[in-house]
Amino acid sequence: MGALPSDTPRLTVEQARSIYFEVRAEGYGLGSRELEMELIRRYNEIAGAPDYDGGCGDYITVYSCNPEFTEGIIIVCGSIGVFNPSIIPYAGYIDFVE
Repeated sequence: MGALPSDTPRLTVEQARSIYFEVRAEGYGLGSRELEMELIRRYNEIAGAPDYDGGCGDYITVYSCNPEFTEGIIIVCGSIGVFNPSIIPYAGYIDFVE
């Protein structure tokens, strides 16, 4: 895929959360592959591409909200959340709650 230009915007937690609820309101099923793919499509409209996309067994997509990779958005098997080790050091992951 290659590197994105350094001035490419990063997805923020607020943007990710807003888009998530917008997509859910459009009728995409909770935890569905369709929801996951639509979120990735819309997040890519802002960020260009995820910072990590792959996995072994479980498919994982990650968007870092900053260059230090200390806060970001993680999508795993149709579930989405925010990771920030400073908020939850034992797990560093918070699900979006409906």
